[in-house]
Amino acid sequence: MAKHQAFHRLAAQSERMDGNLHMPGIARPGKNAVKPPPSNRIGIIGGGFSGTATAIHLARMSSVPLDIDVFEPREEPGAGLAYGACAPEHRLNVPADRMVVFRETPRHFADWLRASGEDAADPAGFVADGTHYSRRAVFARYMAGLFRDTAARNPSGSRLRHIRGEAGPIERIADGWTTGDETYAQLILAVTHSRPALPWPRIVSPAVIEDPWRDNALAAIAPDAEIVIAGSGLTMCDAVMSLREGGHRGPIQVISRRGLEPRPHDGFASSDALSWRAECPQTASLLLHDLRRAIRMEKSRGGNWQGVLNAVRDQLPVFWARLPLAERRRIVRHLRPFWDAHRFRAAPQVTDLLETGRREGWLRINAGRIHALEARDRGRTDVVWTPRCGARGASTADAVINCTGPHPDIARSSHAILRTALASGIIRRDALGLGIDVDADGRAIARDGETASGLWIAGPMARAHMGDATGLPEVSEQTRRVAEALASHLVTDGKPACVT
Repeated sequence: MAKHQAFHRLAAQSERMDGNLHMPGIARPGKNAVKPPPSNRIGIIGGGFSGTATAIHLARMSSVPLDIDVFEPREEPGAGLAYGACAPEHRLNVPADRMVVFRETPRHFADWLRASGEDAADPAGFVADGTHYSRRAVFARYMAGLFRDTAARNPSGSRLRHIRGEAGPIERIADGWTTGDETYAQLILAVTHSRPALPWPRIVSPAVIEDPWRDNALAAIAPDAEIVIAGSGLTMCDAVMSLREGGHRGPIQVISRRGLEPRPHDGFASSDALSWRAECPQTASLLLHDLRRAIRMEKSRGGNWQGVLNAVRDQLPVFWARLPLAERRRIVRHLRPFWDAHRFRAAPQVTDLLETGRREGWLRINAGRIHALEARDRGRTDVVWTPRCGARGASTADAVINCTGPHPDIARSSHAILRTALASGIIRRDALGLGIDVDADGRAIARDGETASGLWIAGPMARAHMGDATGLPEVSEQTRRVAEALASHLVTDGKPACVT
């Protein structure tokens, strides 16, 4: 009864705040009536890029007014962990014209940069070919502005509301979902990466920094401190850049399983030496053989491996689903680290800094396995590790920075809403262990294998279905597809609520 009364209060409140959003054909509830949430009422949990882009796409493509709430604890939607938990010196790892939010206007962000003067105000962002690698915080401001502009005027007349706070646990109800005190006919989970977590047992030591972006942790490190960084991906690049910008001049040792660091850019054109659109090999070994053959061919005619990898990225959504599940698992297990290093490349400014560090001797990047961290006296820490083809030993550091990233298992996510949804069976892990299982439209699949009606997954948590949904253009396209599929399920007067 309490829940039914809550439905009534929410419906009444919605009428008082936004009476113009009442949809034809849905009767307004009477004083004591019990009604399910209106079919146009949509909740989006997570207001980083994925959730914000989904809200914007929905409002732009719907042919009827929608009532869209975006739950995001930050001051404005659009930043999330990727563009919000960053320092001013952190840059996008691709040029502005590769940050595609709208398929029909791919240069929207680049044009906004120029029109707003943000690129001219940041001359260090320009590189030799004239492209601009913007600061990530600037892209966050761009997304926040897109959300505000879409909320103020959109083709569908939809209402967009930012609810500043964490969403409560989700629960299925008749004809909809609840999160906290709010009810929705459709709910979109756009929660993505969790906070970084140590992959080893924790030790009590101020020298161990589990999350480099929490509480400005790197600023407390002494300028001459000996540092060990665990992990050699883009997070490591950000940490090194922040340390050097902050005046650190001590030695930095990077340790990761394979010693793979993000590769440099060398063009964004796609090679025609590889085509898996019509037909592709059906094993991981044959895929790798084809890839190496295409790279040799491309180099023989003056090209580079980047063009071939760009072609793989373009064709991935087509051929990934055709691969047998066992082969997809082999690729994720054995090839994913190499794919990530070559796919997620570093901005030229970062590449130059790493090359300078190696040349001057203050930066070393090593391949090896870290086994444990052990506290020593004077606040120092021993990093116990085995170099590749070497004997186990220890490196002593004044500070150890964890740049290994979040664990992919959603049962260990820092987002309680994902852990509770998994435990209750509302969602389930995907078969590759990368996130949440979804169908072709992006609807969540529950523990029993049934599609969870009205529950959608937007963003990188759905990457297993696409093969890769972590680069911004891929995430944007995935959120667009979810928005389009969701809108097509909303029916008013027998017509789909979607503009194609």
